[in-house]
Amino acid sequence: MCGDPAANPELEGQNNVIKLHGSFNWRTADGRNALVVGTAKTGQIAALKLLAWYHDICRRVLRAGEVRLLIVGYGFADEHINEVIADAAQNHGLKVLSWDVGANLRERVRAAPHDAAIWDACSARHRDR
Repeated sequence: MCGDPAANPELEGQNNVIKLHGSFNWRTADGRNALVVGTAKTGQIAALKLLAWYHDICRRVLRAGEVRLLIVGYGFADEHINEVIADAAQNHGLKVLSWDVGANLRERVRAAPHDAAIWDACSARHRDR
């Protein structure tokens, strides 16, 4: 598919997979690593056109209204991702389901940036182990 996937009407009413994190072997046009790690991730993402584009697609998809988000393997520690989830939950009807087998999901979410909005959006709450 070419162009802007978020503007593609074929994506509406479908199950879409958005990979937010880069892979360890992604490179910039000049050959540098494109992996986003450490602090100041928002700035790192903004500096890389592809990652900025993916982040924008994620934001637009989650803001589409009445979207259900399945989260797998995310620890809720990234403010830039939590902000998108929280905004969509508070203002656009996003519902969240987190598939998580780790202990104390509630405590981990509640310790994260934008915690209350994300926890309130959880459509299926897991029993703490």
